[in-house]
Amino acid sequence: MPGKDGSMDKHCRTSQVVVEKLAGYIETDKCVKACGVDRDAVGISSDAFLEPHFLKNTCTADCYEKCPNLVEPYFNLAAGEGVFLPYLCRDSVRNLTVT
Repeated sequence: MPGKDGSMDKHCRTSQVVVEKLAGYIETDKCVKACGVDRDAVGISSDAFLEPHFLKNTCTADCYEKCPNLVEPYFNLAAGEGVFLPYLCRDSVRNLTVT
């Protein structure tokens, strides 16, 4: 809830959802940089799929293959939107090389 001055405090907390292979996993600074994410960001949105910088960073081998804690939520979000993230990455690479 915003404070009287309009500022918003951020609090870290865990959810009741646990993914067995990723439980207790904290993303490395290397992955944060490779995937181009911001630790201060709150939540994710399928709007990210329309952002060229998102695809450029997420679809790199350094991010996609080495940072499952960051990629998996977007993979699942894409699936919920009827999109297969590997195809989206493949197509974005094609579009970048054609233009």
